[in-house]
Amino acid sequence: MPQFSAHPITVDGVALDGWAWGVTAKVKTRPALRPADVQISGVDGLTPSLDDDFAESLVTLTMYVRGSDEDGYVPPGAAALAQCKANLDTLLAVFSKTYALLDIQENADGVGGLRRIYGKVIQPIEPDLKAGALAELKVQVMAPFSFWEDLEPADWTQTAVTSGSVYEVTTLQGSTAPISDAVFLFTGPGTNVELSDFNTHDYCRLNYALAAGQSWRMNSATWASQYGTLTLGSADTVGTSADAITVEGGGSARFLRLTPVLDLVSGLRKVRVSVTGSGFTSASTLKIRARRKYVG
Repeated sequence: MPQFSAHPITVDGVALDGWAWGVTAKVKTRPALRPADVQISGVDGLTPSLDDDFAESLVTLTMYVRGSDEDGYVPPGAAALAQCKANLDTLLAVFSKTYALLDIQENADGVGGLRRIYGKVIQPIEPDLKAGALAELKVQVMAPFSFWEDLEPADWTQTAVTSGSVYEVTTLQGSTAPISDAVFLFTGPGTNVELSDFNTHDYCRLNYALAAGQSWRMNSATWASQYGTLTLGSADTVGTSADAITVEGGGSARFLRLTPVLDLVSGLRKVRVSVTGSGFTSASTLKIRARRKYVG
């Protein structure tokens, strides 16, 4: 189907921009916060919470449907109105999936840089069929995981890690939302290794002495913490469980949430990670696998 938009959207692989149907407007709602502010008697105002969680987000698509096929023609022997209704049937079937979440993708930068969000339709769809074999409809999708994301994760590596250093995770540059599902791999030697988000001071620490070549793998998405001979791609069950010797703290329930912050000098949004511990050598290495996240 011809694409008329510089930023086309697909739903489960079905293109939404073309002759048969298309998107005339889209609203990507920045999710609200779930604050935990506390009112204290005798104290003015509120005691504010920080590092609040985000609620679910919404994606609203305003669409048209025409009485033509995807090439702009009315099929021979078919009435335009009948074709319009058939196109509506196709779209309604796409948006009515309930056995899994919809995979919504957008060409975010106009040159092929895709972002994805998962969601489901939560409001009635009310097509307005007009004279001339034209229909208009609005579709509102609720995204339970809040954020758009890159389709694939990227790996970042820092060699010769030194205690007390702060490193920018360059593969996450440009993110606008917190990243709560990163996989971290620290390869020793290193004792009591602590990783923290430089911007929020959320942290996660392994109370253990890693030998040279031994790794600590932490998966923030699944709360898995293991040590042994591991890689970024190791299963969460490989190695020795480090649950009893893993300590985390900060504003998130995840092991370590990474938060991008605008760097006023460069004008770039950056994620920074600080590393502390003892016994580091030039062989001590930190790797992170994660997708960039976006609030809209």
